[in-house]
Parts: sequence; C-alpha cells; structure tokens
Amino acid sequence: MLLQRPALLAADALFHGRYRVIRLIKSGGMGAVYEVVDEKTSSRRALKVMLPNLVTSEQGRKRFELEARATGAIESDHIVRILDVGVDAGTELPFLVMELLRGRDLGAILDQGVRMAVEDALRYLGQIALALDKLHAAGVVHRDLKPENIFLSWRDDGAPCIKVLDFGVVKTVEPVVTGISTRGILGTPLYMAPEQVEASRDVGPAADIYALGQLAYEFLVGEPYWAEELERDGSPILLAADISDGPRESPESRARRRKRVELPLGFDLWFATVTAKSVDARFPRATAAIAALLDLVRESARPPEEQVPSAKPKSSAAVPPAREVAKKGFLVTVDGATNVVRVDVWGFWDVGDGKAYWEEFERKTRPLLGKPWYVLANISNFPPQKPDVSAFVEKTMTHARGNGLVRAANLVSSALGRMQIQRLSVETGLPLYSFFTTEGEALRWLLTGK
Repeated sequence: MLLQRPALLAADALFHGRYRVIRLIKSGGMGAVYEVVDEKTSSRRALKVMLPNLVTSEQGRKRFELEARATGAIESDHIVRILDVGVDAGTELPFLVMELLRGRDLGAILDQGVRMAVEDALRYLGQIALALDKLHAAGVVHRDLKPENIFLSWRDDGAPCIKVLDFGVVKTVEPVVTGISTRGILGTPLYMAPEQVEASRDVGPAADIYALGQLAYEFLVGEPYWAEELERDGSPILLAADISDGPRESPESRARRRKRVELPLGFDLWFATVTAKSVDARFPRATAAIAALLDLVRESARPPEEQVPSAKPKSSAAVPPAREVAKKGFLVTVDGATNVVRVDVWGFWDVGDGKAYWEEFERKTRPLLGKPWYVLANISNFPPQKPDVSAFVEKTMTHARGNGLVRAANLVSSALGRMQIQRLSVETGLPLYSFFTTEGEALRWLLTGK
C-alpha cells in the first residue's frame, strides 16, 4: 500500500512550536520543503518535513535522528548544514531544519539544454568531491548523488559555491512501499552504481564515486551517459540491467556521436576507472578522481607545440572498450614514436591477475628489447598487493632494467602519496624511481631527464 502524503503546512502555521511557515518551496515523494522563520533566532531556514510512516518504530526514529545529527556535525563549505532534527510530537512528522540556500539546483540548469563551460564543470565537480570526502570520512554515504541534489549558491564576493543536499539521512528507515526494502530502491537509476541496482548490502563510498563519474560526463557533454538507453527502454528497470552489465560504448565515442563533443584524451580510461564494476577498482577518494580528471583536461588544453609526445596509442581502436578495461585491472600500451610503455594498474589482484599482467607486459615490450625505452606507470589507484602478486609486478621491472630501460616514472594521486612511496622504497630496498602527480611532468622527465 502506498503511503499517504502528509497535508501541506499552511502559510503562517507554527511547526514544532518554533518554526513559522513562510512558503512551500517544493514537495515530492518523500515529503515537502518549506521556507520558515526560526522564532527563537529570527533567522530564515529551510524545513524539510517527511512522510510520517518513514519512521514508524522507536528504533527507526533513533536511527533517523542519529544519522541526521552525525551529518550535521560535518563541517564543510559544500555540505548544507543541518541545524535541527526530530519527530514532531503533534503531527508525528519527521523533520530536518537546514540552512536556507539562495540559488538553483544543477538539475534545473541542465534541464535548459545548455552544456556547462568546462571550467565551470570542473569547479563544481571539485567542490562536490570535497563534500564527498568529508561525508565519507564521517562514515556517511550519500547514495543519491544527482544534479537535483547539488545546489549552486553564491558567496558574498560573487564566487560560486556548491552545496550537496539530501545526503542519505533516511537510508536506514522503513520501506516507502509495503513489502519493498528501501535499500533496493534508493538512488536515481541514471547515476546508480551497479551494486545499488543489484540491491547489494555492501553499498559504500565507492557508489558515490561512481555517481561522481556519471555527473562528470553529464556536465561535460550535456546529457547523462545512459540517456540513450533510457530513451530506448523507457523503463528504469531495463535501464538498471544495462547499468549492471556496464557501458557498451566508450564515453569519448558516445559524446562525439550524440552531442559532437570532444572529451579530453584519456577520458575513456578515467571513466572506466571511476565507474568500474568492481568497487575496489574505482578511485579511492572523490578528490583523487577529480584531480586525475583535471590532469587530463589541462594536458589536452595545452598548445600542440608545448605538449609532450603522448604515451597513449594514436589509434582509438587500440584501447579496449571501457567495460573490458574496468574488468582487467591493468592496461599496457606502447607508443612506438617515443618508446614509452604506459602501464595503468588499479584495484586488488589475485595471482591470476598478476601473472596475466606480467605476460602482457613482456609480450608488448618485446619489440623494444635492445633499444632505449621508458616506463610510465600510473599507480595512483593501485593499493599494496599481497606478496605473491607483488612478485609479478617486481618481475616486470627486473625484465625492463635488464633489457634497455632508461628511466621509469610513477604517477601517484598526491604529493603526500609521492613522499610516502619514496620513503617506502628506501625502507624496503627497492630501486628509486621518480614520482609525479601529473602525466605531463612525468613524460617530460622521462624523455628529457629534466
């Protein structure tokens, strides 16, 4: 049985003995949001009143309040502040009181059909990533990241400021529809990770990182990646099956075909990582994902005469489809013009993965033996492996050093990561290589020694 929506609060009504209703801002399937005046402080706030049946048990009420208060304790410029939470005794309505924002949600902006400027898209994504890192550090998972839950406001100096809304404070409450678990229907299909559409019990921060990747595509292209499937199927259920299977077309090709948008070189691999089927294969943090995207965009924006020769294959056909890349956990490509071997590794491997990686590395570098050559290894999303797996990784470098390797550079996600890896190299007696946070710097050093 569908739950009945609570009666809308009338203008000038006093809610919870404290909040005077000014106007209705919006209403939806979970309840309604009002602009109110806090009569204790004379300040204007946003009051979100939810369906009473969302929290029917005493345990559910305690979970609701606990989770909302935990989110309210997070300090971030990019997370809407929760100021009060509870269940009103008179109406039995669960409610949240938040800061009142002035501006528009990104869903309304995108609905106008105007593609964002690249610099705006990157700025917004960076601020969203900062918010997600704060939420995840506090043990909170958003689970429904979408343009409608991202609000563009403005600081006093006119600078744009993103605020993330509606972060998962009702994910532990009772079902919205009798007999259907909230866990199974949370989220918006266009942005949901495979583990969400499959109703996994293990939905964690990686689901938000997946959604961030989908937002990046939409911001840069002007429509969601899955828009074509939704238009064709016309059903969220069928769309969920497509999401579970993974992308069948590379994002660079799809953006070019549908919208005539050229995404930065390397976006396919970035998207394959951020939206990988395996949660362990995705970027470890939201900010790491956006930092990697910024590197791609900056490198693509450089004038041709300033660009370092790319270590990526010139033929797009040489790059496996996004779904295949995401499943493998590694990608080895060779640029015959510069003799740079590009190695991308991510996620946790088993011994079979390690052996397959070594065999592919050895096979693809055979034409370089006896010549001077270089290795560029992107290890920013490659956590420490078990010793039996690490042996295969070390085997590739032993092979390289004995067969003409001149220099090897490692890409890490941050300057701190670079320092930690360098220290670990010294402590464990591993050969020292140079560590970089941007691909351009690494390639320049490889090819020039400077």
